Amino acid sequence: MINPDKININDIPKIFCDGGYTGHSQESFVFILFSGNQIYGFMTVPSQMKALIKMFNTQLEEYEKKFGTIPFDDNNQNLIISPFQKR
Repeated sequence: MINPDKININDIPKIFCDGGYTGHSQESFVFILFSGNQIYGFMTVPSQMKALIKMFNTQLEEYEKKFGTIPFDDNNQNLIISPFQKR
């Protein structure tokens, strides 16, 4: 397993995520991330999904403390299309 303390996040190639979907069974969680016309699927166990959600929530809370509350629209009216990748 990769030690996250030894990773330089600036050295990792990044893909702009402009949407996603999640689902689950009793044994696993699935999350699908969209980037333009590309689809990336991931599957993990419930305990790891909970750890990921906790990490995302912590980052979101820190962001909103620094930059203010992010407006949210359930209908994706505020969807941002990647400035780096074309649809």
